[in-house]
Amino acid sequence: MTIVLDTNLWVSMLLGLRVRRLRRHLYNPRIRVVTSSEQRVELTTTLSKRKLTRVLTPADREYLLRIYDDVAHEISVSEQVHMCRDPKDDFLLSLALAGRAQVIVSGDKDLLELRSFRGTEILSYSEFEKRLVAR
Repeated sequence: MTIVLDTNLWVSMLLGLRVRRLRRHLYNPRIRVVTSSEQRVELTTTLSKRKLTRVLTPADREYLLRIYDDVAHEISVSEQVHMCRDPKDDFLLSLALAGRAQVIVSGDKDLLELRSFRGTEILSYSEFEKRLVAR
């Protein structure tokens, strides 16, 4: 299964917010996580925001980026999609399209309300986890 993991879930995994088991799923050989250079920039920018630097040490941030580098496969995105209510989320739809992802996993309401995009399901983390447990 190829997935796109929204940046908010990468950060939530580090903070331990409701996605404690996510790390284990990311190392599952049946799951391929795709990413892009744009998402890498968004992740490093997000991790550098003041509200997170107050609660995360540099070692915490490095730890998350190591996991990201271990499991996420960077691909090139050529088609730019303009479909989401929040244009800042469109790059995730473009990434899913380029990576032929079956699922986008997100906590973002603007993405979740779409439910699907060109054959890619858009699921919350809890929906995604239920799907994995059912397999």
